[in-house]
Amino acid sequence: MKIRPATTDDCHLIYEWSMDPVTRANGTRGDWHSLEDHTRWYAERLADPNTLIYIAEDKKWGPVGVIRYQRVRSGEPMWTGGPLARDDGPAEVSIIVAPGHRGRRFGRHILNLALPPKGWTHRIRALILPHNTASIRAFEYAGYDRAGEETRMGKDHLVYERAP
Repeated sequence: MKIRPATTDDCHLIYEWSMDPVTRANGTRGDWHSLEDHTRWYAERLADPNTLIYIAEDKKWGPVGVIRYQRVRSGEPMWTGGPLARDDGPAEVSIIVAPGHRGRRFGRHILNLALPPKGWTHRIRALILPHNTASIRAFEYAGYDRAGEETRMGKDHLVYERAP
């Protein structure tokens, strides 16, 4: 598997993956959004030094997933539409395994291979919906430890963390 930085050329592919019904059901934000909104959000993320986005590519299958890290910074929203952070915190991770490639254990490999550069963050944090057992297994396999629970956008999440 090869990990590479995402580019503007990946915008439509990531949008398709993010709008998949299984992705929506397993994400904090289950709402649907337009390609126009996604394109604007994606351009902002690519330009943001507090965000890293990587594409995972398999030799046989091509692109199989995307992973995003977003550092929590004092005075900035903790997440899209969220409250302002009071101080610097960990980077939050979000991962999508492409529809059609789920169940092949790509998630655990992406989580282990696509890490932020050394010194970019002191901690990585994941929020996982309790019913998403595949993600729980992938994060645990990748060395994340259960660190508590959090309610975000009206949904209860399990919190997993690890050092980068």
